[in-house]
Amino acid sequence: MSEAIAILKASAMSSPMIALIALVCRDNEIMLGFPRAAIFIDFFLTFFLITGIRVFFRIYYSGSNTKQGIETLIVGAGAAGEQLVRNMIRANQHGYTPIGFIADNPRKKNTLIHGVSVLGAKNDIPRFVRDLRIKLIEKKPRVHNN
Repeated sequence: MSEAIAILKASAMSSPMIALIALVCRDNEIMLGFPRAAIFIDFFLTFFLITGIRVFFRIYYSGSNTKQGIETLIVGAGAAGEQLVRNMIRANQHGYTPIGFIADNPRKKNTLIHGVSVLGAKNDIPRFVRDLRIKLIEKKPRVHNN
């Protein structure tokens, strides 16, 4: 749902930009006869086509994620943790199901990374293990960008 809202925001930002360009260039020979309805059509086509394609691929690939595995809590919601969850989801034959992320960055709390929620900080791990019946805690080493 948050992806659809982001697409809606991007479409809502691009359409007024196109309208502004059309307004500024309206006396230009190329723009004579440019229909104003094209801006609205662009907005709706952009939003519905991009959202539709993303929904199609989510539904298409969701069948491979139905296999249940060992409930796993990922410590670290950075690039390495994101890569680990992406690999868990794509190669589900390993039998791990990511349940959530643990991140010390409070801004990441309640966000989604590949559909997996960032639950809280490291000091909350015992509560999540108890409440969510976590069987494995995976800590991924940091990825350093040099």
